[in-house]
Amino acid sequence: MSPFTKINRVKSPVFYSVVAAVFVTLGAGGATAVVQHKDVVLDVDGEQRAFGTMNSNVGDILAAAGYTVDENDVVAPAVDSSVSDGDTIVLRQAREVRLTVDGEERSVWTTALTVDEALDQFRLSDDAYVSAS
Repeated sequence: MSPFTKINRVKSPVFYSVVAAVFVTLGAGGATAVVQHKDVVLDVDGEQRAFGTMNSNVGDILAAAGYTVDENDVVAPAVDSSVSDGDTIVLRQAREVRLTVDGEERSVWTTALTVDEALDQFRLSDDAYVSAS
């Protein structure tokens, strides 16, 4: 006699309760997975891509996508914010730039995507000679 035949002949209420509990657990787990899944848009340095996740906050989503957030980076919404399905997360990664102003060299951080944006951010005067290497 096969095991399936034996299972079909069982009339125990405990067995039926266990089977029912298994089905309820599987159903609840599946429903939770469907509810928790979010499709968000990641905008990293101007490049957008769709990302599906079960995570609920910005920091966890960025980490799952392979991005680390440094103190000089700009993230919107904030790293500890929760997200909903369809939200967009913006990450501007900071870059260190060396400037020589009036013969004096200094390092500054910028999240600008272009040299023009960076120069606007540094608020250099309009009559300044600018050269980028």
